[in-house]
Amino acid sequence: MKKQISKKVIVIVLISALLGGFQISFAKTVVKNSKTAKRESFVTIQVPGNAYKTSFKDGESLYEVMENLSEKKSSRFSFHSKNYSSLGNFVDEINGLKGNPGHYWIYYINNKKAPVGVSKYIVKSGDIIKWVQEGI
Repeated sequence: MKKQISKKVIVIVLISALLGGFQISFAKTVVKNSKTAKRESFVTIQVPGNAYKTSFKDGESLYEVMENLSEKKSSRFSFHSKNYSSLGNFVDEINGLKGNPGHYWIYYINNKKAPVGVSKYIVKSGDIIKWVQEGI
């Protein structure tokens, strides 16, 4: 009788180990896949009369996002900027609209005035960038 109990115990232990091993393996696969799954990141750029929702890569500056958007012919977005070595890029025209004398293109990030220049700001998913002309 002891041999029968021992065989039953061994069979139960082996079945439990196999099922347990499957569950552990499955759990590892799920975790691995969720870590490697990439979500697309989007930013919205608003200018007078238009809004553009575009994807971007992690670590891109607003300037890089705007460059990429302007290269998409279907977007009909364009801008011009000048680079100042100590300040970075300064946007002076968007969609053919230049700043009036004493008024310049200023951008806001989620309704807050930008603390850095366009080439220094690293965009975050869900950001709403609003460009307006303001007098300084």
